Amino acid sequence: MRKFFLSFVVFAAICAAGLYWFVNHEVERAFNQAVSDVPGLIVSYDDIAVRFSDQSVILEGVEAALPGGQRVSAEEIRFGAFDQKNPVPHFAKVWVRGLLVHVTPANFGSWAAPLLSMGVREIRGDLAVDYAYDLTAQALTVRAFSLSAPQLGEVSLTGTVDRLDLDRPRVEKLVGLRLVAANLIYEDRALVGMALGSSARLLGISPAEARERLLAEIGSMIRYGAREGNAVAEDALMGLAEFVAEPGRVVVSARPDEPVPLLYFFMGRDLFDNLRLLNVSVTTDYERDI
Repeated sequence: MRKFFLSFVVFAAICAAGLYWFVNHEVERAFNQAVSDVPGLIVSYDDIAVRFSDQSVILEGVEAALPGGQRVSAEEIRFGAFDQKNPVPHFAKVWVRGLLVHVTPANFGSWAAPLLSMGVREIRGDLAVDYAYDLTAQALTVRAFSLSAPQLGEVSLTGTVDRLDLDRPRVEKLVGLRLVAANLIYEDRALVGMALGSSARLLGISPAEARERLLAEIGSMIRYGAREGNAVAEDALMGLAEFVAEPGRVVVSARPDEPVPLLYFFMGRDLFDNLRLLNVSVTTDYERDI
């Protein structure tokens, strides 16, 4: 009986090791095939494995060149869920640790020059993405999109857009895209100070003077909103002024009464009209004087 038990344990261990090898081999084959199916996408990695405790797939030492010419790297990427049935995935849960993106025109487009002028040469941090697409409602819901960059700040975004044909995302179809709701949270570490420092150098003034000038401009906008009877814009701009005065945590929310078509932003509306249309609120930890 003892020999049988030991033999069974050895047999079970061999089966488990074989199953682990087979699953990892099949996952690696499927992943490599999925990458090769995307024109212009190149991904290399040091290792790939399946974590059986939560059925997630983990890649380590990742280097990627995206179809648009962007290049990124990461210490680890973990896929908790990922749609493989559609050319554009209808859902995904992805966590990226040790993300590194160099600030170049290829990676950031027109944002590269302002970032470089602030002294930002690279973005390092951790990224999380969780979204799902409802084909029937043609609605894309971002349940989580967050980036934690210790040297700059932390940002997280949630929201929903509809009238989106994710399977045929042609430019002409995006005209009907509507914003249902959005919520952005940003906690500053150094980015605001770097931006003010860059502006100060450009104007030949001190960072403190650059902050005062910006606050004066926002103040004039607040007064204009009040004169126009636009309480939504007035309150949102007051929140922005509070954040500029004392950078910390800021929450920007858009809660329109009805979904707002993207086309509306190209119909001559100014900032104040758009803030009211989207029902934007900006809140901070700043305490207003009563």
